[in-house]
Parts: sequence; C-alpha cells; structure tokens
Amino acid sequence: MSIDLMDSEYQATIVSGLMVQCSDDSYVYAVKGYDIYRKHQSASVFEYVTSVKTSFIRKSLSRFRLLSRLFRLGIRRLFIGHQCILVLVGNELFQFDDSVIFPELVHEFEFGAPLNILYIKEHNKYYFGTYHSGGSSLPIRIFSSSNLRDWDCLYEFPIGSVRHVHGVFYQKKTGRIYVATGDKDSESRILFTEDNFLSVKTLVSGSQAARVVSIIFDGYDAILFTDSPDTLNYVYRLPTNSKFDFGLQVRAGSLIEGPCINVAEKRGSIYFSTVAERSVVNNDMQSVVYHMDVSGNVSRLFACTRDLKWLKKFRPYFMHPTFFITAPSFGDDIFFSAVGIENYDGSTICLTRNENVEKT
Repeated sequence: MSIDLMDSEYQATIVSGLMVQCSDDSYVYAVKGYDIYRKHQSASVFEYVTSVKTSFIRKSLSRFRLLSRLFRLGIRRLFIGHQCILVLVGNELFQFDDSVIFPELVHEFEFGAPLNILYIKEHNKYYFGTYHSGGSSLPIRIFSSSNLRDWDCLYEFPIGSVRHVHGVFYQKKTGRIYVATGDKDSESRILFTEDNFLSVKTLVSGSQAARVVSIIFDGYDAILFTDSPDTLNYVYRLPTNSKFDFGLQVRAGSLIEGPCINVAEKRGSIYFSTVAERSVVNNDMQSVVYHMDVSGNVSRLFACTRDLKWLKKFRPYFMHPTFFITAPSFGDDIFFSAVGIENYDGSTICLTRNENVEKT
C-alpha cells in the first residue's frame, strides 16, 4: 500500500495497527483496542505502556476493527492533561501517568462523552462542554475542574437553543475561552467569555458557516473549519478584535471538499482533513488531507477512499470516515490516524518532510 502524495516535500510511512492520538513534549501516544503505546522522540518504534482494565471478551473483540467500530469498543480518544494523559472510553474518563500501572477512572459523563477536553495552564483547570445526540431538550452545559473528579457547571444554555457543544478552545492572545455549538443554523454559534463564563458573548451565529468543530488561533484571528454535511464547507479567517462582514470573510476563505472536524498545527503550518460524509452537496467518497502554509495558502496533500461504501444505512457506526491528526512539537513527523478509510482503518499514516527535496 502506498500513498499518492501531491507534495513531493513529504514522504509517507505506515504505522500498522496503531492509531496515533496525541503527543506531549517528549512522546507520541497511540492506541489499539484498550492498549496504549508510546514512542519517545528519539526512538523509532512504539512500545506498549498500559491498558484500560476491561473484560476479556470486550478486549478480545476490540482487536477486530469492524466489531470495535460496531459496538464502540476500545479507547475512543487520548488527550494531553497536566502531567498526565486523559483516556476516554465510552462515557468514562481515565487518567494515567508513570506513577500508576493502569489508567484510573476519574469521571463518568452523564449524557455522553465530549468531543474535546481542554486544559488551560493559565487557569490550572480542565474544561468541556456537553455533547450528545439525544435532541435539544437535554441541558447543555460548560463544566470545569481542577482535579478531573469534581466538576463545576459554569454555564448552561437555554433549553432548546443548541443541540450540543462541539468544542471549547483557548485564545492565549486575549485570554478568552471560546465555545463552538451546533448543529442547525440557529444552533450553530461561536461564543466567547472573558470572565470564566460569568458573561458570554457571540462572535458569529445563525448559519452553517458558524458550525465548526475545530478552531486554530493566529494572534487575534480565529481560523475556522466548517463542519456541515449538507452545505459547502470552507476554511476561513475571522478577526476577533475588530468588526467584520461575516459573509465576506467566509467567501474570502478556501473551499474544501467536505466537512472538517480534525485539525492540527505545527510550526505555523496547519494540517486538516475532511469527512467522507455523503450528501447532495458533499458527494465525495474520499477523505482529503490538506496543508495550509504560514501565508494561508491551502493545498491538498493526499486523499483516501472511505471503506464499507455499501453500509450507508448504518450511519452512526460506519459513516464519518476521516483522519485524526497529531502534529508533535518535536521532529518533522505528522501523524494521520485512519478511521473508516479503505486499506488503512485502524492504522496511521506518518508524513515526514523530505529533506532531500529542494524547496522552490
């Protein structure tokens, strides 16, 4: 299997059977089923670290990718915490570091696991927003914690105003905390607080252009990646400290080939992938990986076809084929973990900048 790269400055290798999830200052972390692996920045291979305790049957079944996807088995996501790794399994949150043998259960989410858990060093606190697919009649809240066990509700949206929270993000330049919500036009908003949710203001709202899952900050600007299955999708820039024409800013952005939920930044460059989620507008059966350079120019890196094309009716389990992206602060590697991608599901594509190619 080889990747058809569209940029000769990169070369690709495959990390077979492991899904890279995150990185800290020294290690890259990956998962397989309920097992956690890591690779030091000076090493060439991943080594086994620990496992989340579960039944023998669940652990055995989790090693078969189709069963793992169908029954939602195995580790869902890893996040970097304060001197620890956060492990999301179903609706349960675990943490581990080098002082423990197995990840320790610290919290169970009431309505569903969040899409991201944010640690803000300046606050010494963790933040997340409620995410579920049970309709807009359930309470949608923003929580924070200093110890991962005791969570305080900082803000609650009016019932029915939003479906769920897509993510919580921190802008270092201003000290603001941003929140992205979805999914319908009226529910899609990007909000921010400057006083830890004592008050909340709206940056943009009311259209699918405000439906985002990922935000990257560049000084005072927010770079947004839309996540709309049924409309055209864009990556665009919004100034957060001055007035702007929302529609003009979106149209001035770059059109991309599908919804985007996974983004990573490395030394001023941004890498992001689309979801192969078919609709009348987004009819592509591929997940496309893009690169945005420091000047804002967007280019394709590669594209891969989704798997199980015939299982259209099983949307909750087999749709959303995409790549999760990890861009370590060290080295030259960028990792793209494949979910629902033909030939690569459950593995990771590692791109390394080819130093032998002269830049033009």
